[in-house]
Amino acid sequence: MNLRIITLRRIIYTSLFLLGCILLTGRAFPVHAAEDASIATGYYMLVPENAPGKVLAIANASKKAGAKTNIRTNKGRNYQTFLITNLGGKYTIQNKWSSLYLTLRGKKTKSTNTIRQAVAKSTSRQKWYISPAGDDTYVIRSCYGNKALTVKGNKKKNKTAVYGKKYTGASGQRWTLVPVTQYPGTSSEGSFSERAWNDSVDYPIFTNMIGAVESGGMVYGQRDYGCYENPYANSPIEHTITVGWAQFYGSEAQTLLSNICSTLTSAEYKAIDPKGLIKKALQKNWEATHWAPTAAEKAAVIKLITTSTGKQLQDKQFQEQTAVLVRACISKYTSSAAAVHMYCQIRHLGGLKSVNRIFDRCAGNYSLDNILKSLAEDQKDTSSSNQVGDAKYNNRHNTFASFIRKYVL
Repeated sequence: MNLRIITLRRIIYTSLFLLGCILLTGRAFPVHAAEDASIATGYYMLVPENAPGKVLAIANASKKAGAKTNIRTNKGRNYQTFLITNLGGKYTIQNKWSSLYLTLRGKKTKSTNTIRQAVAKSTSRQKWYISPAGDDTYVIRSCYGNKALTVKGNKKKNKTAVYGKKYTGASGQRWTLVPVTQYPGTSSEGSFSERAWNDSVDYPIFTNMIGAVESGGMVYGQRDYGCYENPYANSPIEHTITVGWAQFYGSEAQTLLSNICSTLTSAEYKAIDPKGLIKKALQKNWEATHWAPTAAEKAAVIKLITTSTGKQLQDKQFQEQTAVLVRACISKYTSSAAAVHMYCQIRHLGGLKSVNRIFDRCAGNYSLDNILKSLAEDQKDTSSSNQVGDAKYNNRHNTFASFIRKYVL
């Protein structure tokens, strides 16, 4: 058969096929993967057209690299939320819960490829084209192999796998990108912050977060039980010592040492402080007298707070204090877990007047973004360089907020 006739027939058949697709689905296939939809950087839920009640999710809500993807009933969870970052025609898709990136696995020549989460590597496997597919839906295709994000078998069931496959126009390959702020109960920065404070869940998280910003080198879960600061080391108005992983100052430090001394047996105490230096010091008011320990007294303090009893009593005192702060926030402002965590952190650092100033300025909007904005307002007041929202505390507040986004929301 003449080669021109064969070529002409192929063109006709292809045109008829595409026309049929348009007539049947109301859509043509996207022309090419690089047709940028200009999606704004932000947090989104990815909703497959074939199962509008489901969203893209990380299987088993895993934080581990290598975890697969599937669809699940939308619960507004972080493992179902993705940060899409516009790189100018290409995008990265990062899971909010794990902070890992959607990655196409396997050879591009395969008919299907698994899509897993992985640490950032800045390769084409972690970059995606997002192209309009009609009716406000999009095709999401890997820059490696041009495989489209696909719900396996066009199924609607929970835990149906999502993988990479050549685009065919199936409804399980078209996605609606819904900013999380469009879902009820979301805050201004797109985080689900309406979960109420739960003592059993939130006390351990708060302990890990405060430990990090107070004595743990900004590492979640780290804390230094033997932390000790001399008078004026932290602030010109802190006239006596600060001790323990939660940085108990003045009267709080004195209460802790008093409880440790009274809990230890006489033999245990004498082995640590044979001259009774700390028991003598406890007879003073440390803040009023600006007590500054001698080298021997400092050594005794550190030994006492790092005993097993000292560590247990640090944890106990911290939780008792936190319980008071939690109830104060819930009573006066909000029970939102994210906001309560931020309230307690600010009050732990700056005291009651400071936290009231910050939260009163929020005027009822207790999203993390608005709390951080209110903190920044302190920097406009130059009458003091030691307000809770001043620039020198920015790293602390921002780190704490990042922990909340990862472990609370």
